[in-house]
Amino acid sequence: MTQDLQTLEQKSLDQIQAAKALDDLEQQRVSLLGKSGEITQLLKQLGGMSPDERKTYGQAVNMLKQKVQSALEDRK
Repeated sequence: MTQDLQTLEQKSLDQIQAAKALDDLEQQRVSLLGKSGEITQLLKQLGGMSPDERKTYGQAVNMLKQKVQSALEDRK
């Protein structure tokens, strides 16, 4: 799972850096953090995990979410 998160992080940050306009950034934000976004879906999966898995995986997903949010703000 960690490899998947690293791949998603790299892909997300690359796409944010490649955005040429604010509309592009907003589109990235929605696709990652929106109601049906990739990161949001990962967070929704936490409920079905054991407490140990949830703690470890939840921390990793939250760090990814913070990095993406920070990159979006910096890029704006």
